[in-house]
Amino acid sequence: PDIVNKQQGCVEISTPKAFGITEHNGSENDILSPVKQLKQGVSIMDIRCKPSLSLIIKYDNTPACVFPESVSELIARGWAKENPTKPSSYVDS
Repeated sequence: PDIVNKQQGCVEISTPKAFGITEHNGSENDILSPVKQLKQGVSIMDIRCKPSLSLIIKYDNTPACVFPESVSELIARGWAKENPTKPSSYVDS
């Protein structure tokens, strides 16, 4: 379904897309959360993060967008998996 946003007397209609963004202006704020993208049918390896973030796969096979400088620490703590570029090692649910 379409979403209607009313701001300052304007009406914008945007339709969520399977690629994690909406149509109305294409800004980075329109990128959906990784879990929402996954629920819309986006493949786990095709999930998009905001430009300043990196995609990781968490210990429970769910995606997350984190700051690049956090990735190695999250892996060391067991919160994220190593080698997220190998799709065969993940379960796409």
